[in-house]
Amino acid sequence: MVLKGGEKGFGIPLNAPLYPSSTATTRINYSRVRVALVLANVDPKSVDPLLPEGVEFAYYIPYIYVTNDAGMAAGRELAGAPKKLGDIKLVINDYGLVIGTLDRGGELMRVEVAISNRLGLEQLDTFKALMPRTDNTVTLPLLSIRTLPPLPDGTPGTAQLIQWYAKFTFTPRESPQIWTGEARVKLGGTPFDLLNDIKVNWSNCRLLHRGRYGTWNYQEG
Repeated sequence: MVLKGGEKGFGIPLNAPLYPSSTATTRINYSRVRVALVLANVDPKSVDPLLPEGVEFAYYIPYIYVTNDAGMAAGRELAGAPKKLGDIKLVINDYGLVIGTLDRGGELMRVEVAISNRLGLEQLDTFKALMPRTDNTVTLPLLSIRTLPPLPDGTPGTAQLIQWYAKFTFTPRESPQIWTGEARVKLGGTPFDLLNDIKVNWSNCRLLHRGRYGTWNYQEG
């Protein structure tokens, strides 16, 4: 992009973008993060209306919540990731229970996991159908919709189905902090965030809880 004052950033405002222009052509890295991943079974009838036309099953993301405007803008503009700002907390209490909450004018999600066992990298292959692993990295192929709304003068909008990738790199390689345990998920909702339309059948499932050191990698396909 070029302004009269010279070449500037990739996203608007072009002279003070929320994220660097290199983001658009390379990748976004998040390091030293903690991740709680819960696998749950949901009623397919409750999620079918949320899928794009022509998509029957995929890693399609109907909702993402983040805690900063740069992450929200980059995700929405580059990959069509449906990001909103929210209040996210992830703690481990004195009883070894992992508690994750998402709030946005009301509690939208609560995750509780009772940590029981530590996993090695090879044991991640239990989930290889969902998360293919190469060495200490697992990859999730994702789908989202990037849209430009129609203009008031009648100019039609644009909708694009985008494939991108999220990669977890677990470090240190020799002894990553990966844990498993029994879990449950509760979805709430407000008139503006209808997560409770998704019906969870059961969530007594595995957790991957990565410790303090590692990298979350985001890359558009």
